[in-house]
Parts: sequence; C-alpha cells; structure tokens
Amino acid sequence: MPGLQEGTRQALDAILEILHAVHDSQHDGSNEVLLCERLVEGLIVAGRQLVREAAPSAR
Repeated sequence: MPGLQEGTRQALDAILEILHAVHDSQHDGSNEVLLCERLVEGLIVAGRQLVREAAPSAR
C-alpha cells in the first residue's frame, strides 16, 4: 500500500487477516466461533481509523 507507513500497513494487514479468517470460518459450515461479534466490530472500527489517520499522509 503506497503512502502508508510500515507500521500502519502491518496493522492493517493483521486486521484484514484476522477478519478474513473469521469470515472463512463463518462460511465453511463450521460451528466454531473465532471472535465474538463485538471484537469483529472493534477490528473493523480500528481498521477504518488507521485508514483515516493515514489518508492525509498518503496524499
């Protein structure tokens, strides 16, 4: 992701990887809950905040 600081990029990569794993587990027929809905929402909010904070530096 051009324009993002390395730490921000790594944080977003980690958040997306976790959210992807949760998504896959919900759609593969597994009854295993990886994260509760509250934690998933928290990761989404955190990712959005990282993008918002990085946006001015990416311009």
